[in-house]
Amino acid sequence: MSRSADRPHDRPADRRPGSPSPTERRWRSWPTAPASSTAARFWGDEIIAAYCEQRDAIREHSDRPVTTNLMLPYGLRLDGWAVARGLDVVGCDQYPDANGLDGAAHVAHYADRSRSLAGGRPWLLMEHGTHGMLTGSPALTRHRFGSGQGWYLSTRLDDSDYGALVGRLLKDGGVEPEPPGLPAGAEAGTRHAADGRRWHVLINHTADAAPLPDPAHALLTGTTAHELPPGGCAVLRGH
Repeated sequence: MSRSADRPHDRPADRRPGSPSPTERRWRSWPTAPASSTAARFWGDEIIAAYCEQRDAIREHSDRPVTTNLMLPYGLRLDGWAVARGLDVVGCDQYPDANGLDGAAHVAHYADRSRSLAGGRPWLLMEHGTHGMLTGSPALTRHRFGSGQGWYLSTRLDDSDYGALVGRLLKDGGVEPEPPGLPAGAEAGTRHAADGRRWHVLINHTADAAPLPDPAHALLTGTTAHELPPGGCAVLRGH
């Protein structure tokens, strides 16, 4: 029996001349092992190059260690040891996908892989999740280290709660708004010149006029600004 008789849908009369049959299309759509490994290697190298570009930019301005968190062992299919060679310290995330002994085995696997990537050097656990009685519950942790502290929030807050948390962090860090006294919904950024001059870039994200705490010269209009119009912006000369 001929091939076309065995598979009627492959008959030339059932498709345009020169077009592949459904069987041929299926075979062509299956990636070969060399193609898959080449694509994985290419994208892995691209990701590593992107990280190194950012790392080098940070090193130009800071002598602090630079790293990134690796999702081990089931994250991106990268050459982890090639990534680790560009890290000042190996950092990883641990999110066990089971409870009990299976979860413990998962964490042990993470740790063994991290030690291998670090080549025996210390490594850093950057994120960690658990399965158990607290699964699905919100969490806020704080860890003091030296003169600073790190906070980790594992939930979504509404605007008022975010504002309260950020206000607490700013107060603890001694950070004051610049300029002070702006109403809620007004965004401010300040640019400083080497000679001490300052400019405040303000954006009103609300549908109401936002009064300014002090009148100031608006560079975009050349007038004295007393408020920001709804959805408006201004560049003010600092004092």
